[in-house]
Amino acid sequence: MEGDLSAPEEKTEVAASPTCCVTGATGYIGSWLVKLLLERGYKVHATVRNPEKALHLLQLWNGGDRLRLFKADLLEEGSFDEAVKGCNGVFHVAASMEFDANTNETIESYVRSNIIDPAIKGTENLLESCLKSKTVKRVVFTSFISTITAKDSNGNWRSVVDESCQTTIDPVLNAKASGWVQSCCAEACERVKLLY
Repeated sequence: MEGDLSAPEEKTEVAASPTCCVTGATGYIGSWLVKLLLERGYKVHATVRNPEKALHLLQLWNGGDRLRLFKADLLEEGSFDEAVKGCNGVFHVAASMEFDANTNETIESYVRSNIIDPAIKGTENLLESCLKSKTVKRVVFTSFISTITAKDSNGNWRSVVDESCQTTIDPVLNAKASGWVQSCCAEACERVKLLY
């Protein structure tokens, strides 16, 4: 079945192993995801910022010819084109890891220009590459529970929480509660994802 992402061992021997792309493959979640997919028989296209620094992962992950590394940059349009080509599914785990604040700018300005805007652009670039590929059937995004709210506009608790239950960025940005940077970033990207 085209687009089926069930584990290869659950399919007949005639069917080829599905191929998945994992962005941010050298990060904590990304690296475990690559390992798990390989263990389950998938072919994996792993995106990294610098393939030369990640070559040791080819041996560590023991993927053989089922694992390929691709250089990709969140901010570079078309950067994911080759990585998603031929993939059935994509796991988007990559995120901007720029945390050196310039003392000449406010924290809000810094977070917006160095974390939120790159995350939005990276999400757009990845989704455009997926659309161009014509083979990607599913895209899975990592996010945070803080991107949703269980209360309606009147402050009443909802019994069902879904995509319509998004929190807005401004209150999070103003309150700056624990995890506010990740929440703002994830909320901004959630809006982009829903446009596709």
